[in-house]
Amino acid sequence: MDTQNYKRTLAGSVGAGMGALMGASGRTYFILEHKTPSKYHQAGESQKIIVDQVELGRDASCQVRFDESFETVSRKHAAIVRDGENWKLIHLSHSNPTLVNGHPINGSYYLQTGDEIQLSVGGPRLGFIVPQGRQALTSSIGLTERMSLFRKQALRPYKTALTIMGIVFVLAVAGLAAWNYSLGVKNDLLAQKTEQQEVQLRGYQNQLDSLGTERAALETQQRELEAKLRTSDGNTEALKSQLANVNNQLGNVNANFYKVKSDLDNLSSTIAAENATEEVEEASYKPQTTQQARSHQDNVESDVVEEQNSNVSKDLKDYYDHIYTIKIDRIDIEKDGISFDPGIQLSDIICGTGFMLDNGTFVTDRQNVEPWVFSNTEWKELWRRLLAECVGGGCNVIIHYRAYSTKGTGKPITFVNTDFKVDRSYDDVTHEIEVTKSLRVLLKKQGIKFTYSRRNYVKVKIYSPTSRSYAYIRGKGTYGEGIPFDATASGNLSGGSEIHMVGYTGNTNIHNPIPSHFNDRTNIDDTNNGTIILQNRVGEQGYYGSPAFHLDEEGYKVIGVMVGSVQGKDRLVPIRNVIR
Repeated sequence: MDTQNYKRTLAGSVGAGMGALMGASGRTYFILEHKTPSKYHQAGESQKIIVDQVELGRDASCQVRFDESFETVSRKHAAIVRDGENWKLIHLSHSNPTLVNGHPINGSYYLQTGDEIQLSVGGPRLGFIVPQGRQALTSSIGLTERMSLFRKQALRPYKTALTIMGIVFVLAVAGLAAWNYSLGVKNDLLAQKTEQQEVQLRGYQNQLDSLGTERAALETQQRELEAKLRTSDGNTEALKSQLANVNNQLGNVNANFYKVKSDLDNLSSTIAAENATEEVEEASYKPQTTQQARSHQDNVESDVVEEQNSNVSKDLKDYYDHIYTIKIDRIDIEKDGISFDPGIQLSDIICGTGFMLDNGTFVTDRQNVEPWVFSNTEWKELWRRLLAECVGGGCNVIIHYRAYSTKGTGKPITFVNTDFKVDRSYDDVTHEIEVTKSLRVLLKKQGIKFTYSRRNYVKVKIYSPTSRSYAYIRGKGTYGEGIPFDATASGNLSGGSEIHMVGYTGNTNIHNPIPSHFNDRTNIDDTNNGTIILQNRVGEQGYYGSPAFHLDEEGYKVIGVMVGSVQGKDRLVPIRNVIR
């Protein structure tokens, strides 16, 4: 039996741990998610395992340890060992069973991601998770965390391995002189770049100031012409022509404005990231004092693990693969068993932006997946109005989407509107909208009868407030592969905090999608309906659903999703509202 053949080895613990510590190519790890609280682990805690074998039980030598209150857990209850590319659970206890997904195993069992391990009937439960893609590599874990995991999983069972650690530190010190020289050369190069970057920043800012002035003047003309059209009782063709011309000019100015702003923000972000990287590198390789080294050695047996998120980056470009522009692929509309085409041209419809969190949740703005539902009573785009008319008339509307990121058109994610979870508890405003004549003619030809509230009018529900304007799909992505988020920070931002948003315009080229980066700050005192309100209006339709980041000492983390503008100010839904 496996229980007799298994034996802990130095190679499986220290050898594998050393390979993981040094970031050996191809080395992978797994995660044990503790579902039962104990003295040593909290419920929900994720324990990363970087060695090739671990033991589970109450014995002090077990890397996955349970306290004495778990009487049905044996001293050495089970082990998990690497077998080629797989992980094998081995039953060790002679008195209590080891279960997987509720069923006792006989000797051993090859684990699959998502399996639930239980040590005895009614005993503690653990989830087995294998990260996907690059995140499965131990090299994706920060060095500080790898050191801590090495101490707990390799050094602790084998105290003689302290000698090996001594060798590692000697080698690290030997390389310090070479590093300092390299760092000096790099600083010289950065100093030469600084002046050029400052000139670029000033140029971008001057362009923004000029475009902002031009945009404000055109918006004033637009409002004046719209007011004249509403009150005019004569020939309006000239006014409509003027308005169309102004709208065209405004569109061009806005496109230039966002392009320049994106260039400015990207350059600012690059400079900040370069500076932050230099600071981290200098701090990481700062020589230790004799007292610091002694203190480190004294604490090498410590059970304290510095928790870090290995996905966190100080460069927003590292997240681009997980930020998507959402395009409609097909629309199916049905009423009373009859399908019909309302005549919507789909070739150029980009709904907005969405993003994947590292817990596998895909998030976007609700209006991107339910385009007929708005927090206002205007449907400026004909296709959205047509869908609103169909929904109000009692039709079933299924929209098929493809979403693209910088991964390329060969790796889209697909979904339909009904896949999303939304909060409809605040859909308390009903708006009447007239069904367009062309749609009424089409319905008559098809023999389809709408449910009218009055002659040619249907009722459409719209949502209020904007704090509910989000949509999500859980489990759409792979656990550990996506953008990190900070639910706590999303509810505790102070006024004036800088926010960074990354999204796509409404005319994005899906064959070469390049997201834009723009900044804003939280409003100091304007809070309403549970949203994070920003000081300015910087977004356009395509940006709705963009992730909003806040930069802390670790890096950028998502704190909200952009949901559009109310009263001239953009708003974010805190990410804690979405993932709770």
